[in-house]
Formats: sequence, structure tokens, C-alpha cells
Amino acid sequence: MINIKPLRDNVLGRMVDGLGKERKSTGGVILTDDQLNEDFVRPRWFEVTHIGPDQHDVDVGQYVLVTYGRWSRGVNVEGSLREDDKIFLIDNNDVLGISEENPYEHSQA
Repeated sequence: MINIKPLRDNVLGRMVDGLGKERKSTGGVILTDDQLNEDFVRPRWFEVTHIGPDQHDVDVGQYVLVTYGRWSRGVNVEGSLREDDKIFLIDNNDVLGISEENPYEHSQA
């Protein structure tokens, strides 16, 4: 991962269940992301990759649920194995919840 240190209490993360990810309904139907339907406008899960020195609410490796659109555009991570791997600045005031485990993986089981 990129060597970066966020300032103050900023949080950086990578989107876990974002655009381009295949999701399935409980019945097994594959759902695609479509910007024109209301399912697209929903909170997203991020894995915390970096935290600033004043951040005391979350730790690197945790997962945060963030209100829709309350993150930066994202920057590509150099040296990543995945071409679409980006890190995002997350708005601390719009973190809805924290998880120790990847909720996206658990929702697919």
C-alpha cells in the first residue's frame, strides 16, 4: 500500500462494496450497479487503510460504513495488484458504523 500519512484525524480507505463489484440478492440474482436506480444511492463500506495521528475512533484494518457520497473521488494506488484499487478520503462526520470484519463478504454468505 502507498506510504502516506493523513493529517489530523483524517481517515483514508479503499471501497469494499463499491462500483464495479458484483452483488447478489438473497435469492442469488446478480445485481449490477446502475446510477439511475435508488439502490446505487446507498451507504458504502470502506476498509480503513490509513489514519491521521489525531484519529481515535477507528483503526487501520477496520471497516466503516459511510453515508453515500461522503468521500473524495479517490486516487489510484501505485504498485497495487488491482488496476481499480483507489484510496478515498472519508468524511469523519458521516461514518455510520464500524466493523472489525468485512460486512460485504458476510452478506454474500
